[in-house]
Amino acid sequence: MTMAGQGKVRIRDCAELSAGDDIEAWHKGRLFHRGRVTRVLPSTGLFWMEDPTSGARRLLDVEALDVVLADPPKAQAAPGPQRVEQPNVDPNHVWFSSA
Repeated sequence: MTMAGQGKVRIRDCAELSAGDDIEAWHKGRLFHRGRVTRVLPSTGLFWMEDPTSGARRLLDVEALDVVLADPPKAQAAPGPQRVEQPNVDPNHVWFSSA
C-alpha cells in the first residue's frame, strides 16, 4: 500500500468532511479503513463511515488517524450503442414464404 497523503487531500478537521466523501484512514503508514462518510460530528472530531465490503459502520476519530480523501470507486461504464450489421440484401429480390 502507498503511504497516506501521496497526491491525496489530507483531512485535518472533521468540518472538512461531508456525507458522501470517499476516505481512507491510515495509521503508521498502514491502511486501516476505506469507505464512504455517512455522518460527520464536527464538534467532537468524529465521523461515521461505511465499509463497502461488509456494510459495517465505523466511528472514526480524525485526530487518531491520518484521514485522506480517496478516489471514488470507478463505476463501470455503460456500453455505448452497438452497430448491428444488416445482411447484404438485394432490394430487387423478393422473398416468398409458404408459412
